[in-house]
Amino acid sequence: MAQSETYQILEEGNLVSVIADEDTITGFLLAGVGHIEPKLGKNFFKVTPQTPQSDIEKEFLKITSRPEVAILLITQDVADMIRHVLDEYTKLMPTILEIPSKKNAYDVNKDSLMKRILKMCPDTDGAEGSALDL
Repeated sequence: MAQSETYQILEEGNLVSVIADEDTITGFLLAGVGHIEPKLGKNFFKVTPQTPQSDIEKEFLKITSRPEVAILLITQDVADMIRHVLDEYTKLMPTILEIPSKKNAYDVNKDSLMKRILKMCPDTDGAEGSALDL
């Protein structure tokens, strides 16, 4: 049986973090998601076509290790760049949510979280992992 983890809601609140392209980051910053801690740094990471995959992986691991982060939003095109890391991620918090980007539509069949949900929720025929009709 899996070992349960304890999660806490911090008095000062929990954070939503974002790993995405500049346009997506800007939208979330304008909505008030941005947070900068002197010791911990930013709760967002801008990815450009020149950003090395290793930098994205490091930032993902850094953000997901922060106890005050409850949700990590990542654009699906960026998630595809580190899919192997996302597929191995099993913690409940922070919850990883893949979102569409301005240039790329959301594909439910690529989403790591949706893959896990579909495995747990067989369709009416009893088959596991069928795609959702959205």
